[in-house]
Amino acid sequence: MPIYFTGYCTLRGMVMHPDSFRDFVTHPNLWLDSLVLPDPLGVLPVLSALAVLSNIELNSPPAQKGKEADADYMRLVLRGATLAFVPVTAMMPSAIFIFIATNGIYTSLLTWIYRRYWWVPPRIDPKWLRKPGHS
Repeated sequence: MPIYFTGYCTLRGMVMHPDSFRDFVTHPNLWLDSLVLPDPLGVLPVLSALAVLSNIELNSPPAQKGKEADADYMRLVLRGATLAFVPVTAMMPSAIFIFIATNGIYTSLLTWIYRRYWWVPPRIDPKWLRKPGHS
């Protein structure tokens, strides 16, 4: 988290001081006129929202017995909040969205690979589940 925050603040500082970082401002990339300006097509806000949404889906724990409705409600709230932020953040600089989308896609991919190939569920000894005072 500290590295992510440092990277975000660094990009934000570069965006806020375009006179100090002229190449960052003047060189167009793909469909973007400048990394300092918002994405004119809206691709990057949607891509970063999808990356965050994939992290939410991959990292949400399974519902506990009897609390399935609460888990479904929480998932819907998180999905809705993620999608609601697309128009709210659409005017942010493209460089910030590239950073967020790249980080989100990378994290989702690594989480999926780890859980698919290396993760082993913990083994729970039945005696750990007994209440204190019961034999």
